[in-house]
Amino acid sequence: MSVDCKGLDSLSVTTAIMISAIMIRRIQHCADVGMQGTIRMHQERDYPGRVSGTCLRNPDFCAYARAFGGFGATVEPTADFADALKAARQSGKPAIIHLKIDPEAITPATTLSRIRAQALAKTAA
Repeated sequence: MSVDCKGLDSLSVTTAIMISAIMIRRIQHCADVGMQGTIRMHQERDYPGRVSGTCLRNPDFCAYARAFGGFGATVEPTADFADALKAARQSGKPAIIHLKIDPEAITPATTLSRIRAQALAKTAA
């Protein structure tokens, strides 16, 4: 799944809130590209332009954190992540930082458009 929120479920969040005063603060980040990224990458590679069932409509993870009494921040330009992390640490609460990433940037090395173009070039050859 493209939302990399391992361990982000209501049980984990409520437990973190309940024990935060006694034990530890937990800061969870969600890298959100709004789709099932790996599956979409394979679709573009094997069936360029034929997208099927990979788009996601994700919840407001910051509102989710606040609903449980935690801290939530949304980051769209990645450059703002450091400020959000600092604010999360200063809050003294378990936190969720929702990092929205351009879905075109499917990996650090390539883009969906490039994968599609390479696949189309192979089929044309």
